[in-house]
Amino acid sequence: MPLHRIFGGGPARKGPTEAELLMLERSQSNRAALSAAVNNAITASIANQPANTARSYAKAQKLWREFCADRQFDDGVLVSEEKLVLWLQEVVLQLRVPEKPTRKRKGDVVNPAVLRQKRRKGNGKGLALDPQVRQLAEGLEMPVEELLEELPAMLADDRAVEAGEGGDDEETTTATTDRFLKAGTVDSYIAAVLQLYKVQQALGHNTLRHPRGGVLRDIVRQTKEAQDTRDREAFIDRGAGGINAGYSDKEFLSLQRHLLKSACQQSHTYPHFLRTRLDVLMGHFYVLRGENRREGELADLALLTYPPIEGPTPCQAVVFTISRGKTNKSGKKQFMGALRHKDPLLCSHSAMAQYFFARWSLRGEAPPNFRSRRSWYRTKLLVARPGKEKEQLSYPAQYEAVWRAFAAASIHSVKKTHAMRGCGVRSGELHGVDEEQASPSLKFFLFYASRASN
Repeated sequence: MPLHRIFGGGPARKGPTEAELLMLERSQSNRAALSAAVNNAITASIANQPANTARSYAKAQKLWREFCADRQFDDGVLVSEEKLVLWLQEVVLQLRVPEKPTRKRKGDVVNPAVLRQKRRKGNGKGLALDPQVRQLAEGLEMPVEELLEELPAMLADDRAVEAGEGGDDEETTTATTDRFLKAGTVDSYIAAVLQLYKVQQALGHNTLRHPRGGVLRDIVRQTKEAQDTRDREAFIDRGAGGINAGYSDKEFLSLQRHLLKSACQQSHTYPHFLRTRLDVLMGHFYVLRGENRREGELADLALLTYPPIEGPTPCQAVVFTISRGKTNKSGKKQFMGALRHKDPLLCSHSAMAQYFFARWSLRGEAPPNFRSRRSWYRTKLLVARPGKEKEQLSYPAQYEAVWRAFAAASIHSVKKTHAMRGCGVRSGELHGVDEEQASPSLKFFLFYASRASN
């Protein structure tokens, strides 16, 4: 007699069937594939972050992990609103930016005054082997020999700036007290931790509500109010970053005169002045960010011809295509363009023609070969140096060139490479350009006509 009949109970359970095993295996395989897809998507998103954002987030996330390790939370580094508020109060808001009793121009690679002293001591000999000279040459992306030829003019410009500087363009720090973090910096710390929350939630490790709740918003608001109070007590210049920040139309015209005059007088470095002039004009009339101008290539330019009804003379616009940038990560095409200006000094078409002529007819750079896209699609609009037409201009080189041009034209602006963007929009509004046409944040068709009315 079967045992289950003697002791009671149902029949002995059989093992899983083949169909059940296949279903279980398929379920496990799908879960693994879904998890891998999420991991790959998160990894790609983080990898495509701008370099500066990645460095800033890495620093903040390191502080977060150290904070969680010191506190020994039961849930480890999982992000919640309560933990984030405590981290801000105990760590981030207690950070200070040390004040240094030195005078250093923001963006300088090496102080030219040091080079001036060495030049006097050695009468210019042996500077090619000096490490600081090589550092400055690398920062400006110039050959050492070319830098030594330009050095007297650079030192002359530096002496002129030191004699007439008003302090607006410098980080002049004489106090010994430390500074609090600005509200924008605190926001970047919060954004870095919220990125961790996004990753944890996507992986299924964090099921808590979003940390940006009412308490966190109150902390951010209090931080901004405290910064405003400190700025008022310290008599911080309220004009910095205000409605008149940057330059006026008269100063902008003076800047163009200086760049053209310098290009005529400096026989060895005239392409640098013509490049800076084109850089400034495109930033002003095209309302482009500095990174867009540095990354711009010849393939991004297009010519748009207007119908004859626009006037008795041919009307053509040079249009710049933006397919990636700070606010465009998806490759969406955006357009900025400019018409010919009635004043040759302010004409971006003229500046572009002069710069291209200097590159391809005077400096010996090979003109683009249009037989195939591969042969010219990587040619940069603003080249770093002769013979390196596919090498992108670095930010230090762009900053240094714009800073020196501003100093020579007596333009005092906290912003340098970004100043033209705001001033261009303001100038357009003052001359009757519609807000939608001049708005730098418009995500569809952007067009700014730089031709002044007759």
